[in-house]
Amino acid sequence: MTAIDAEEALKLDKRDPVLFLRSFKDDSAVKIIPRYADKRNFVELINRNIAFDESIVAQLEQTGPVVAVGKPGEELPPLGALRMYLADDAWQARVLQLMQDSRLIVLLLGETLGLQWEISQIFKLGYAHKSIFYMPPVPLAEKQKRWQILHNYFTAHLDLSMPLHIPAHLLAFIPNFAHRVILIENEREDERAFEVATELAVAVIEKG
Repeated sequence: MTAIDAEEALKLDKRDPVLFLRSFKDDSAVKIIPRYADKRNFVELINRNIAFDESIVAQLEQTGPVVAVGKPGEELPPLGALRMYLADDAWQARVLQLMQDSRLIVLLLGETLGLQWEISQIFKLGYAHKSIFYMPPVPLAEKQKRWQILHNYFTAHLDLSMPLHIPAHLLAFIPNFAHRVILIENEREDERAFEVATELAVAVIEKG
């Protein structure tokens, strides 16, 4: 889908959009066990793993049209969010406008500078109350690296306390709801567990 198609889709769908932020390198790279997989069958689990970002987007489409900045140079947009392909000197301004217009802002924690800039803008512009941050189901060492970047930002810029080490079973959290961080944890990391986490987070935000 081209940038024009994405813009047209937003015009046709009268619901406020959901802005989906992530590192490009995570597109279709992080996998998750689908809700329908037979967890007793190892071969089936390996063969049926699905992209984590696509699963999250599918859940969020119930709330509003999900839009993301497309990776520069890709020939076809992957499944999942509507992609907007923007010039290097235009993407930040468009993201800021989408942050303002969106019903929800959803962010997959990562390490890239672009994502760190987006996190900083969420807090500087006062959008943390309508944001959901997800910890993708990656190895623990990778989770800690992603968490550490966020912890460093909180420590340097915000009057919010966060543990130094990532909570053991963290799936998602609301980074600043009524001046506190709401953690959503589950020992499982399959698609159903993230569906429940998403439903809870959206319900908390919508209730206000």
